[in-house]
Amino acid sequence: MAKITLNTILSSFGSTSLFNTNFSAIQTELNDKVLYRDNPGSEPNQMLNDLDMNSNNIANANNINTQTLTVGGVPIIGTVVEAMDVTYDNSTSGLTATDVQAVIDEVDGLVDTNTTDIADTRETSDYKTYGGTANAITLTSSVGVAVTALTTGMQFRFKATSSNTAASTIAVDGLSAVAVKTVTGVDTPADYIRTDVITTVTYDGTNFIANRMVEKGSNSNGNYTIYEDGTAIEGITDNGSAGVVKTVTLPLQLQSGYYGSCTSSASTTATQLVGKISNQTTTTLDFGIVSSTSFETVQVDIILYGEWY
Repeated sequence: MAKITLNTILSSFGSTSLFNTNFSAIQTELNDKVLYRDNPGSEPNQMLNDLDMNSNNIANANNINTQTLTVGGVPIIGTVVEAMDVTYDNSTSGLTATDVQAVIDEVDGLVDTNTTDIADTRETSDYKTYGGTANAITLTSSVGVAVTALTTGMQFRFKATSSNTAASTIAVDGLSAVAVKTVTGVDTPADYIRTDVITTVTYDGTNFIANRMVEKGSNSNGNYTIYEDGTAIEGITDNGSAGVVKTVTLPLQLQSGYYGSCTSSASTTATQLVGKISNQTTTTLDFGIVSSTSFETVQVDIILYGEWY
């Protein structure tokens, strides 16, 4: 159907009324049915039916004011849009989802997996349940994923219910037993792994290296402080008489070659006191007092420095 219908003028000298009628029809069509780029005055300039762009673009739009908007056949404005109805381009994301709802579900699953992995990683280097025997220790994961292989740097913590009595081993989650060494690289001596004290071991690729907290203690023989590298400091307080050699027992057995000093607190009648240590063994030593006042009894303080393993 033609958009403008004009009367046919059969003769070039036809009635002027036909010209006027045709011009009037053209004027009406231009005024009432044509969309102007630059609309004069306040004349109407709105669409009265749909505009088909025939797959062409609308370029350089500043503001689009609309009640509804449909993109790719999916209503976007003016209705509730289901996430599953919105297409997602996964070509660069590494995801397999092809709609927005599937993307949400896939990312949520990845977050859950990574969270679990983090928790499992923490568990493989966290506190373990102690078992086995004093020298053949087993460690078991109480929660999370069991350790399936040891890697360098792995750390485990545990609280032993029995102190070791000799060189020891640790087997984690049913894996092969691995030798335990001190921080100095030797086999664990007796009591290196202590009862009811948290012990931390680190796998160095070959052995477990056990850290040991500083231990301070005392008994009827005196007091002691021992360190994980073998250093030991001991203190003994006793009474001695000038000219009398006395034997005392060490608070804790020491390796041969330890050093000692002996001082005394004299009474007001004693002068020029000299303390002397002799006959040192790993468990005992002798001390004596030389005084200008014979056979005076004084307090003697002995300090020992050496190695407990």
